[in-house]
Amino acid sequence: MSLILKVKRTVEQEGLIGEGEGVLVAVSGGIDSVALFHVLFEISRHLPFRLAIAHVNHLLRGSESKRDEEFVRTLADTFSVPFFLKRVDTSAYARIHGLSIQQAARDLRYAFLEEVAEKESFQRIAIGHTLDDQVETFLLRLAKGTGLRGLTAIPMKRGKIIRPFLFVKRGEIEAYQREKGISYVEDSSNLTVHYQRNYVRHKIIPLFESLNPAFKEKVISLLEDLTSINGMFERKIEEEMAFVERREGEIILSRERLLGVDKETRFRLLSRLLAEIDEGLCLTRRKLRIIEKMAESKRPNLYHKLKDGLYIKRAYGKISITKRQEKTVEEEFPLCLGEHICEPLGIRISLELLDRRPEEFPRQTNVAFFDGGKIGRLMLRTMRKGDRFIPFGMKEPTKIKDFFIRLKIPRDERKRIPILFSDDRVMWVLGLRTDERFKIGEHTRRVLKVSFYKL
Repeated sequence: MSLILKVKRTVEQEGLIGEGEGVLVAVSGGIDSVALFHVLFEISRHLPFRLAIAHVNHLLRGSESKRDEEFVRTLADTFSVPFFLKRVDTSAYARIHGLSIQQAARDLRYAFLEEVAEKESFQRIAIGHTLDDQVETFLLRLAKGTGLRGLTAIPMKRGKIIRPFLFVKRGEIEAYQREKGISYVEDSSNLTVHYQRNYVRHKIIPLFESLNPAFKEKVISLLEDLTSINGMFERKIEEEMAFVERREGEIILSRERLLGVDKETRFRLLSRLLAEIDEGLCLTRRKLRIIEKMAESKRPNLYHKLKDGLYIKRAYGKISITKRQEKTVEEEFPLCLGEHICEPLGIRISLELLDRRPEEFPRQTNVAFFDGGKIGRLMLRTMRKGDRFIPFGMKEPTKIKDFFIRLKIPRDERKRIPILFSDDRVMWVLGLRTDERFKIGEHTRRVLKVSFYKL
């Protein structure tokens, strides 16, 4: 099968290019990208779409870079297609952003391609990646210790990017170039093994092919299997994402569901959620194990700092990824009749003295009534060690801490719950329970009404 027919079939079967669409071809001047343009130009005679060429001069190889630019410009002129050029100081960009030259060049190239495609209304950006590139990328990732998630095939199509040569061997491209007498330029840096990809291409792959001439095909077959497995995990993650709760600066998930999935799904799910709340954080297997231990622990309340400003919290049946640090409000807020705003506690509280007992007591958690004759110096603060009260309806005192534990209130929330005191005695754990000692009785003459609202 001819190369043109093979690529045309791929374009049609994969739906890479639609009729009448604009295709921006990234051309470096090397054999792969030049051959891709020639093949797409031939195909465009039968599947009508418009073509253009984009080239980035990375200013890395002196006169060679200038030669490449002029060659690609001439190619565009020869075929009468639009030509888009960008010159960029890649070395400076890499230095400023702390990147390798290769990564910096890639970032700059893709950014320019996306920019031109958006501005000039090109629906597709064609890249000359080949089957050989897939194999080289696989081996590089393997050598660097990439996990299962990274061992996946380069996508044929992602967004505007298409790769029509992805299942074409470099040998097929070279044969097509010789047959058609296609000119191209050689990047001298491709011949040195100083760069990792070139080392894999010129040193490692030939060794594997000496063991198995079909090595590249076997790698592609393996990549297809791994991509299928990765797809299965991604579908599991999507199912779990439906059960994730989001608040401002916080992501909450069920402990039971987290422990119910397999380890790989758990790792990927947490990686995605961490990236959602902090793009710069990479989840390692060691950090995963810390989170797993928190979820598995018999202790219901745990807290761990992942990095400055980001924490993992276990509170009974919930696991939270949060930017909120545990804080305790230590201040005391003296109160008198009237209205007060206690901003550190996040409430507005109102105290009113009634001359007679209400006929009805509303069932509202933010309103409470007390025997006004038993009231001393009023003060509001949060829980401290040793605080006790007698919950309404009970006879024996209990620690506030134990009361919170029975209600399964998360530890960090306990430190933010306001408590109303009369002298040194608890009157009301706001919103939860009043104290038996201050209840309204038969001899009550005046009633203190207390209500609070969140700010």
